Amino acid sequence: MTTTASALRKLAILSGLDKQVKAALADAKAEAAKELPRGTIHVFVDADDPMSESLGYLSVPKPSQPSPQIVDETLAMSWLLETFGEDGMVEMRLSSQGRTTLIEAAKRGHVPGVEVPEPKPSSPRWRPSDNVVELVQAMWRRGDFSLDDLVQREVEA
Repeated sequence: MTTTASALRKLAILSGLDKQVKAALADAKAEAAKELPRGTIHVFVDADDPMSESLGYLSVPKPSQPSPQIVDETLAMSWLLETFGEDGMVEMRLSSQGRTTLIEAAKRGHVPGVEVPEPKPSSPRWRPSDNVVELVQAMWRRGDFSLDDLVQREVEA
């Protein structure tokens, strides 16, 4: 096999492994998020010994809340005028102070003409330790795991 053919074969194999690893990583994050709806959990080389070296941590932040959106300005202006009076919040259309007041009011309760979107679900964030590569290599050499355990291989019929 030529050097070029060998390099290209290696590239193809690594690309295939990369796709499998990315899919396995996404599955592992989703599985971990089911167990940890919010918060942080640290992962150690020896799962039963928190004094062993840290492999990293998984953090699941609280869901983000998108800002309310004014969907019917006329209806929202009517509510604003009834609730707060004219106090500089309405010109021929909503002033920036009026928009701010409507959005803040919508965060606390129902405001006609303003929709509050559903919170966006939080996604788990994995932060590996700086030396995770060396730690994982040592774990693999010790036989702590096999690649077959981690990467799902599909066999075509």
